[in-house]
Amino acid sequence: TVQDTTAPVLTSTLDAVINVNCDAIPNMPVVTFSDACSSASDITITSTETPSEVSEDGSYTIIRTWTASDSCNNQSTVSQTVNVTISNYFRTIVKDSVCSVNQGLIIDIADEINTQYPGVVSSNGTYTDVSNSGALNESTGEFTPLNLADGDYIIRYENNDPECPRIVEITLKVRRDACTVLDCVTLVVHNAFSPDGDGINENFIIDNITDPCYVENKVEIYNRWGVLVFEVQNYNNVDRVFKGYSNGRTTVNESSGLPAGTYFYVLKYKTIEGNYSSETGHLYLGRSN
Repeated sequence: TVQDTTAPVLTSTLDAVINVNCDAIPNMPVVTFSDACSSASDITITSTETPSEVSEDGSYTIIRTWTASDSCNNQSTVSQTVNVTISNYFRTIVKDSVCSVNQGLIIDIADEINTQYPGVVSSNGTYTDVSNSGALNESTGEFTPLNLADGDYIIRYENNDPECPRIVEITLKVRRDACTVLDCVTLVVHNAFSPDGDGINENFIIDNITDPCYVENKVEIYNRWGVLVFEVQNYNNVDRVFKGYSNGRTTVNESSGLPAGTYFYVLKYKTIEGNYSSETGHLYLGRSN
């Protein structure tokens, strides 16, 4: 009895090594073998394709192997190495300074990337708040710089493309000095209140006075004769607030409530641009008894 110990022989043309860009990786080729023990139709061919991790320079390797087995249990294996280059694997963006007090400012990271690097953003990409700012919605890729301290904040985007993975890091320069008065919310003065102890409308309220645009402020209240009856720095609607009492700089008794009537307020504040501004108006103080 003659025993066949010759393994199948590759009959296809196969390059042992090929070098390609990630967007031009050829499909795994179909190969053929010949064999002395079996006809071509009786040869079993199994194949595998194993990619490596992407290196820092934006390249990786795919190892393709084909194993042919004949009916006499002889095997042969051939392989192909695919060296893959990812052009522009890692990119950076530095965005112009953005304001930290604009309540309506939301930065769409995908839009920023698409503007400079079209085609990089994918439907299954991921966002990472590298700086741990807490300002990034990692699900939507939206960055909200409101009330962040001045600084540079880095967001990392990975498109997670299996063949052409790419990374973009965007640096967002958050600066208070990038703000203008147009970035600030508007002050709203409620010019009537009734400090009568019912828990409703008890204090003189100025909406948005605690916004970063207005934290350096001063409020003065005058009676109808122009006498100063109340003043406070850094009004905040809570403990630095006009409750209808004089704070003792006039002949009005500090512990007794001011009488009902019309008063005059002066609100002074430093703008986000470093200038000083003021608003004035009438204020009605009502009492039920």
